[in-house]
Amino acid sequence: DVYYNRGLAKVALGDPGGAKTDYDRAVERKRDDADVYYNRGLAKVALGDHSGAIADYDRAIKRKRDDADVYYNRGLAKVALGDHSGAQADYDRAVERKRDDADVYYNRGLAKAVLGDHSGAQADYDRAVERKRDDADVYYNRGLAKAVLGDPSGAQADYDRAIKRKRDDAAVYYNRGLAKSNLGKHRVAIADYDRVIKRRPDYAEAYYNRGLAKSNLRGIIFKWPSSRHRDAIADYDQAIKFKPDYAEAYYNRGQAYASLKEKEKARGDFSKAQELAKRNGDKQLLKLIDEALPKLDNENSNK
Repeated sequence: DVYYNRGLAKVALGDPGGAKTDYDRAVERKRDDADVYYNRGLAKVALGDHSGAIADYDRAIKRKRDDADVYYNRGLAKVALGDHSGAQADYDRAVERKRDDADVYYNRGLAKAVLGDHSGAQADYDRAVERKRDDADVYYNRGLAKAVLGDPSGAQADYDRAIKRKRDDAAVYYNRGLAKSNLGKHRVAIADYDRVIKRRPDYAEAYYNRGLAKSNLRGIIFKWPSSRHRDAIADYDQAIKFKPDYAEAYYNRGQAYASLKEKEKARGDFSKAQELAKRNGDKQLLKLIDEALPKLDNENSNK
């Protein structure tokens, strides 16, 4: 017990390496109960050894440790190794064993989102919020789930909450921009894409979506009708600069050129988009290109 207890003390002092060494000594001296393996697992996680941690959590469970914490922490370790399905199963076990705090629901929500269960993920983020988890990340990830589920208004509201709670990175502004674009709020979407580009000047998708938003603007934003297409083309240029195989950017730049009656430039972009779409097996984009190419020779379609 002396090594085990010294290990616990070392953890409290921020020395997981020393703690692990003492837990090893305890095991060498025939201490074979669940607690020593569980706590050695925690120390291994702190040292970045997630595979070793899982092995120790397994040993703890085999020795009849059947509480929520061991399953929850094994779930976290599995996520670190990319096993989201296994992690969800462990979070489920933790919940079944009466763990009812925000963190278990939040992390189960993350696992469900990776596995494509966005409805289930949103429900778990809701539970986390109900249990007083009020940080930016839970709102941001709930916003992502709502966006996938076709609720851009709800997504925008959650991104707003994340930003109010001091989340200030490119991802939150980019996704809020997408939500605003989907709601037809192109002008304010552009402002969010501007914020993204300020934080990440090489973000190809931000330039691309800002170009789309500019193409969709109407009214007094631009002095001349052609200005929105010129501005959009400039953004598509940047998107292609940072992502040379960006088929959608070529296609939409081609559409902008077509709107300006610059047929050869449009044709060149449609051709490049077609080449890339074939390579990627993008049937939807190929269909759009097939519809766009014949229209280049029809003046009425270039208004």
